[in-house]
Amino acid sequence: MTTPLSYTAVVEHDKDSGMYVGIVPALPGTHSQAPTVDALRDNLSQVIKLVADVLIRNGETMNEDVSVVLEKIEVSL
Repeated sequence: MTTPLSYTAVVEHDKDSGMYVGIVPALPGTHSQAPTVDALRDNLSQVIKLVADVLIRNGETMNEDVSVVLEKIEVSL
């Protein structure tokens, strides 16, 4: 039986392309894009599995999830 992993993704909607773009900050290089959030979630899940497979094969450990904080920054121009 495998232990489920849970990671936080940062998701943005690109207005120009209409695509949703997501990254997993705890796993550098783990990113994807898709036309819907549901499809992006599926893509990121597959990418996380691929990254995990490579790390395990190389005898490395998976990074723990990180807290993601969104902060609005106001600047005067």
